[in-house]
Amino acid sequence: MVLEDGITGFFQQAVKSCVYIELKKSFQQFCYELANINHGKVFYIEDSLNSKNFYFAKLELYFTKIFVLANARYPYLAFASLLEYEKIEFINKSLDWKLPLFLKYTILSVEELKIKYCDKEVENHLNNAEIKQVLYWKPTTVGEVIFNFWD
Repeated sequence: MVLEDGITGFFQQAVKSCVYIELKKSFQQFCYELANINHGKVFYIEDSLNSKNFYFAKLELYFTKIFVLANARYPYLAFASLLEYEKIEFINKSLDWKLPLFLKYTILSVEELKIKYCDKEVENHLNNAEIKQVLYWKPTTVGEVIFNFWD
């Protein structure tokens, strides 16, 4: 697992917002297509980045309510059964993956998200601003770094 520079939402210098706009639009489209192909519905999409570094949507797919999370900087997706401030319960979800938009995303498994942040298999490319945040917030897993509620 590689933690790329900027994945936490913190940067050494200003970042152009075009990356965020492109991923936000792609994520919105993705959620509606995912719901449509899997006979579900979209309850809402949260595309604000206030106090978090990811977008999320609440969907119902096959009569089950789930959350879809997308990192705002890199095309990483995850699924969750519970999403509360600083508490995410990640799940693996088996769905119809015939969407062309799935090709744009890397879908992270629960096993990948639960890898310990300091594990030797984690390749850390975080910048100095991110490392300061990690030292302050003390995440224990890769999932807590990629999908965080840091200010």
